[in-house]
Amino acid sequence: MKVMGKALIKTNGRVLDTLPGATLDIGGVTRETVTGDNRVIGQKSMPRPSKIEFEIAVTGQTSLAEIARWEDVVVTVEADTGQTWVVPSAWTTEPPTTTTSDGKAKVVMEGMPAEEMTS
Repeated sequence: MKVMGKALIKTNGRVLDTLPGATLDIGGVTRETVTGDNRVIGQKSMPRPSKIEFEIAVTGQTSLAEIARWEDVVVTVEADTGQTWVVPSAWTTEPPTTTTSDGKAKVVMEGMPAEEMTS
């Protein structure tokens, strides 16, 4: 049985030079338990966006300003297990942060809940 070890991340079909360790929260619904003084009453639901966090290699071709302006982009996450998730209408939540000593930039994106694609 194959276990996820890496993923390919794309924005609007363009493959990004991501580094190992990306995270994907598919979003959807967050439920909170409602309790009374003497019993559990039930639960209430709130919508939750998807969230993707990853690092990219910063090269001479990397525009951090362009990444900071991303909004309404389609993010695709393709795992090496064959699973694929698509996040429609995604945006960067903050400008990417970079450290000159290691040549990486951190990117945080959110969007509509991720859709798992089935074959």
